[in-house]
Amino acid sequence: MNEVATPHCPVCFRDYGPGLQRPWDLGCGHCICQRCYASLATSGRRQCPIDRTAWDKPHVNYELLNFIEALVKARGLGAGGDRPGGEGAADEVEEDEGSLPPALAQLLQQERQGEQKAMAIYPWNRHKR
Repeated sequence: MNEVATPHCPVCFRDYGPGLQRPWDLGCGHCICQRCYASLATSGRRQCPIDRTAWDKPHVNYELLNFIEALVKARGLGAGGDRPGGEGAADEVEEDEGSLPPALAQLLQQERQGEQKAMAIYPWNRHKR
């Protein structure tokens, strides 16, 4: 049986997962991880790195994130699978968060605050971390 590859960021090639590896839908059909999204956003380059279209309401792609978590759970792997950002990569990313440049840390904090507001308004759409 062919095994399904864990979806990954086309920019940094790390598997999508929780924390800074969450997939962000850029509105053009492509996704990149939160780390790459934050890096591009703070650099002022607000266009898809794949097709160069301008971002259209970028947001975390929770459907893809839920699928990945179910896939990883079914395989019995830790978050991150077996790519360069591999097993245990999510832990490294979370520990690494404190060393982010101030602009990236601020963007991450704003995104978390937005999630908290969304969870308060739409509790049925709660996403496990």
